Amino acid sequence: IGKPIALQASVANLGSKAVSKQFVELHVDGRLAQTQQIDLPPGQEVPVDFTYTFSNQGEHRLEARLTGDGLSIDNQRFLSMPVKEELNVLLVNGQTAGRASETATFYVEKALRPRTKSQPWDGVTRPTVIGETELLSTELSRYDCIILCNIGLFGTQEADRLKSYVEAGGGLIVCLGSNVRVQNYNQVLFAEGQGVLPVKLKPALGDADNPDPDNLFR
Repeated sequence: IGKPIALQASVANLGSKAVSKQFVELHVDGRLAQTQQIDLPPGQEVPVDFTYTFSNQGEHRLEARLTGDGLSIDNQRFLSMPVKEELNVLLVNGQTAGRASETATFYVEKALRPRTKSQPWDGVTRPTVIGETELLSTELSRYDCIILCNIGLFGTQEADRLKSYVEAGGGLIVCLGSNVRVQNYNQVLFAEGQGVLPVKLKPALGDADNPDPDNLFR
């Protein structure tokens, strides 16, 4: 809300003749918001850029509409866009430590909410940190994205909840680390390509505490 959003439509001229002075309209929630005039060379696609600022949250309907064309059936494209006041992000910490800076979520939380004593964070991201044992008891639908930080093991119930969350439109980021049990991730999260993990993991190579520069990225 209150921040300009860049939008782009693409208009293609599939004919053999140039078309000039075509108007492309941006409609937001059924109302005309902006108009751009373009020329279309034959057989080419032309991008049309718009910038729009939403003043209220909710699900908004966007429409790009081409005018002045004899075939009207392919002159409209639609987009549903959710607009929010803030983005709630759930950070799941898989590495507890005596010092806060040694936890798996410390630097991720700082990146999402950078602040100092004299300058508080006024951005849109709102991170919340929980321990890995709290995943089952947390209402995941409240969050726009979940970041799993160096979680060692997952049970089938946790995997099922994460899969349902993603299938409902939630975002999921999996950050690996030294605690990760590769076999468990492959069996429970990858699940032969049916789970939320997009790829099957292989064992880590090398020794992070004693790296060999000759073998890096070879």
